[in-house]
Amino acid sequence: MTRLLPEGQVITVTSDGEDAPITFKWKMRRHDTQTIINHWRMDILWEESRIWRDYFTLLTNTGLKVTLVHDLLTDSWYLHELFD
Repeated sequence: MTRLLPEGQVITVTSDGEDAPITFKWKMRRHDTQTIINHWRMDILWEESRIWRDYFTLLTNTGLKVTLVHDLLTDSWYLHELFD
């Protein structure tokens, strides 16, 4: 079962020079990116507010498949989706 976290859980991310996640910390544990499966960018104007985000679906060295969101306006990272 896939768990969608609509509000996201704030996480700490270390990224490479192109802003792709290398590692992230969630639930007091470090997870290293093994493979980035998909990456897409959302840049829209929604009711006078801008939404500008990068989404990364990836596999980790700990066996997780997740989607991370990087809010480019606030430079904040969120765990958005966790796959089983």
